[in-house]
Amino acid sequence: MSAFSLFKNERRARAFWKKMCPTFSRAMPPASPSKEDLLHYESLFRKIDTPNETTLILGTTPALRKLAAKYFQKIVVADFSPQMIEATKSLLDEETLKKERYCTTNWLNLGRRFNGGTFALVVGDSTFKQLDPSLAPQLTENISSILKTGGIFTTRIRLHKEYWGNCSVDDIVKQFFVEKRNGRPDANAAFIFRMYDKLADKDGRVLVSPSPNALYPAIGFLHPGKQQLVRGIWKAYNPGPICWSHMREEMFESFVGKKFSILTKKTANDYLDSDAFPVFGLINNK
Repeated sequence: MSAFSLFKNERRARAFWKKMCPTFSRAMPPASPSKEDLLHYESLFRKIDTPNETTLILGTTPALRKLAAKYFQKIVVADFSPQMIEATKSLLDEETLKKERYCTTNWLNLGRRFNGGTFALVVGDSTFKQLDPSLAPQLTENISSILKTGGIFTTRIRLHKEYWGNCSVDDIVKQFFVEKRNGRPDANAAFIFRMYDKLADKDGRVLVSPSPNALYPAIGFLHPGKQQLVRGIWKAYNPGPICWSHMREEMFESFVGKKFSILTKKTANDYLDSDAFPVFGLINNK
């Protein structure tokens, strides 16, 4: 990938997350970690020997930052969007904020921003979802370089779910309305992630826009009010063009395994399709 295209994608991603700031606090699982996901993260936090170790959090997920503040005295929050850093501060208590300092950077530059072996723990929810799959090995190398040997990297990842990839868009839309009628609060987010599975290419790359050609023709059979609902949900999750990653498990483990050993892999049971969102605990091998 050329330097120009990297810059172009980062600029597009900055614009995307700026638009997401007003609605971020209302994110539901699987778009945010659930209570059971957080328990899996917490079990890994407890493996760090001393609270004086510095912890790096990738992204601004408030629930992870609150949890980390229970265990660690020094926390660095790294995100490329200054708007998201500022917007999420209002969702945190004073004790958590006192322990945090902030680094505005592209995660692919972590190895240049921090010395080798700086951190005992690096944590980020859906870290790999937020970049082109071709860049995932580079991110893995950056994280490994700034972790201590034997340090832990933990993240929840959306693995490509073949079932939804093989379904028709009509079937995904129909299942969404079944779950809405059943009162599922996670129906909206599950619908979006299933559509990403459908749109993913063989490498797990998902290119989305506010008006996807694959979706809108498929909702023509719906009542106008339901059409408007589907369009509104899609635009709320995808306010601008962006690239997501829905990798297959073997692809993820192939590049992660070059730097890390898998310590744990645990899934929650408290939201739709949670089996496709494992929380990995990875030990740095360098």
